Amino acid sequence: MAKKQRNPTLPKAFTPAPRATVKDYRTERFVPYIMRAEIGIHEAATIESSINDAAVRHTLHRLIGQLKRGDQIASGAESGDGSDDLIEWRIKDNLAQVFAQDGPISNADLIGCFGVILKSIDTWTGPPLGQRGYLGHLSGFMQQLGVNVRQVTPREAAQMSLEMPEADLRDYDPDVMTFEELGDYWLAHDDDYIDLMDDFSNRAQLEIDQGNAEAVLQVCRALLPRTPNPSQQGELYLHIGVVLRDLGQLEDSVEALQSAIELEDGFYGAMIELGETYFAQGDYRRALKIWQREQKESGNTPTWLDIARACRLLGDLQGEERALRHYIEHHPSSVEALARLANCTRGQRKKRDAEMFALRVVSTLPGDTAWFEDWAHWLRLKREMPGYEPDPLVALEELGQERPTGWVNLLKAVVYDERGNLAAVQRELRTARQDALFAHAEKRYLGA
Repeated sequence: MAKKQRNPTLPKAFTPAPRATVKDYRTERFVPYIMRAEIGIHEAATIESSINDAAVRHTLHRLIGQLKRGDQIASGAESGDGSDDLIEWRIKDNLAQVFAQDGPISNADLIGCFGVILKSIDTWTGPPLGQRGYLGHLSGFMQQLGVNVRQVTPREAAQMSLEMPEADLRDYDPDVMTFEELGDYWLAHDDDYIDLMDDFSNRAQLEIDQGNAEAVLQVCRALLPRTPNPSQQGELYLHIGVVLRDLGQLEDSVEALQSAIELEDGFYGAMIELGETYFAQGDYRRALKIWQREQKESGNTPTWLDIARACRLLGDLQGEERALRHYIEHHPSSVEALARLANCTRGQRKKRDAEMFALRVVSTLPGDTAWFEDWAHWLRLKREMPGYEPDPLVALEELGQERPTGWVNLLKAVVYDERGNLAAVQRELRTARQDALFAHAEKRYLGA
C-alpha cells in the first residue's frame, strides 16, 4: 500500500519572513504628480525636437539624485529656476504647480513617481520604436487627454513666469578670457546661461589638445572649493580625472572620476570615462562592468561599442557579438560596427555571418560623414573580397573618382608613407588640407 503524500513543512526557525510590499504609485493619490512630470517632459520635447528618450532618462536620474540628497526640487521652487537642463526646468515648474494645487509629497514618494516614468521609458524606447519611442508614445497619450502645447507670446510668457532667465552677457567673451576666468564665470552664472558649462568643457579640451593639461588640472583643482554645487563639482572632477589619465596617473584618475559619479547621480559621461581609465589600467572586467551599468541606465547606444571592445579583450567573442548587434540595431550603416562584427563572427568560425557583414560594408561607399577609420575598414574589407587584388593605390584612386573626399587623400598618404615616398605623402596631405573638415583628423591620425 502506497504511503500517503504529506504536504512538506519547513521548520519554524526557517519559515520565511513575509515579503515587504512594494508601494504602488499608479494610484489616484500619485497619478497627478506623475502626470504633471510627464507634461513637463512633453513640453520640453516639443520646445526642443532634438531631445530623445535617453536625455529624459538622464534628467530623471539626476533629479532622483537631488531628492536623495534631501533637495526640495518642487515645493517652494520658482518657475523657470534657471536650470541648465530644459527637461529639468519644465518638470520642476510643473511639479511646483501640482504641489501648490494638491499639496506636497515626500521625496521618497516623488522618487517612486519618477520610477514609474523610468519604467515607461524602458517599455517604449529602442527598436523598433527608435530613440524617441517613449516621447512619441507620450505625445499621443497627451493628445488623447486633450493636453496641447503651443508657443506663447513674450507677454504671455512673462505673465506665466515661463521665461528662462538669462544673464547679462555683455561682458562675456570667452575668446579673451583665461581658462581660469572662464571657469569662475561659469561657476557664478551657471544658473543664468545654459551654454557656459559647454564653453568651459570645450575650452578645457582645447587646452589639453594644445599641450596644457597640467594647467587644466591646476585650474580645475583651484575651482573646486569655490562652488558648493554638486553638479559643478562633479563636472570639475570629470575634467580632473580625464587629465590625470592623460598624464598617466591612473589611480588618481579613478579616484577623481568616482568622486564625480558620487556627486551627481546619472553622470553617464563620468561613468564612460571611468571605464576608459579602467581600460587603460588593463582592468577590462571593471571597465566592462561600469560600461554595462551606464548603458543600462542611460540607453546610450555608442556605449555598446565600448562594451564590445572590453568583451573582445576578455576573450568573450559571444559577448562582443551581442554588443555589436545591439549597436547596429540603432546604426545599421555603421562601417566600424559591421567591420568589427565581420571580424568577431569570423573568429567564432561563423563564416556565413562574417561574409554577410563584410558584404554589407563594401556594398556601398561610406557616407559623407564617415570617419577615417570607416574608410580604412571599407578599403581593408574590399581588398579581402574574393577576386579583388588591385594595388591599394589604384583602388583609392578609383574611390576618389567615385566619392571625392579628403579621407581618400589621407589613406593614400598612409600607403605612401609605408612605402617611403615622402614627396607623395606631402602632396596628399596638401590636398586633404584644402577641406577644413579634415584638418583636425589630419592632426589626430597622421601627426602632421
